[in-house]
Order: sequence, then structure tokens, then C-alpha cells
Amino acid sequence: MTRHNTDDQIAEIGTLVAIFYTSSLIFLLAALLAALAKLCLSNYLQHKGESWIERRADRQRKLDALEKWRFDLFLKSPTVVFLIGALLLFCGFYRQLWDIHPAAP
Repeated sequence: MTRHNTDDQIAEIGTLVAIFYTSSLIFLLAALLAALAKLCLSNYLQHKGESWIERRADRQRKLDALEKWRFDLFLKSPTVVFLIGALLLFCGFYRQLWDIHPAAP
């Protein structure tokens, strides 16, 4: 006995695959943003200069640049992107489970 898929079932499978791939890409984007944020912060902690006056001036210059570019929003973005990816992933799971066992009328 062979099982034939209807066009609606094939479209549903395509939608689920698209949702899961999109959520995976969003998770990768969140990881990339987190890695870039860590790189920027480690660069901030490095000092160029021998005397404490030069180190202080260098750190102040870097702090001014971070404030100018609104780095705090960049630090918050991986968390938000990760939550969007998780929401999309759970929407895909919900849609898949709904097709397997729909609610009783």
C-alpha cells in the first residue's frame, strides 16, 4: 500500500522546512553578532601606551566611540535575534504537531 501526498501536504512540508531553515539562520546570525560583540569588547580592553595617562586617554577615546555608535544597542541585539529565532522555531514545531494531532472539535 503506497501513500500518496496531496499538494496541500507537500506545500505544508515546504512551509515547515522553510520555517526551520529560517530559524536556523537566525540562530547563526545571533551567534555571529555575539562573537562580534565579544571581539569589540576585547579590543576595548586592550591598551596602547605605556603611561597611565596614555592608557586613560586611549580608553576614553574608545568609550566615546562606543557611545557615538550606540554600542549598547549592538550588545542587546544578539539576545533579541535569538528570541526571534526561538519563537520561529517553536511556531514551526507547533505547526508540525498540529498536523500530526489536530485538536478535537
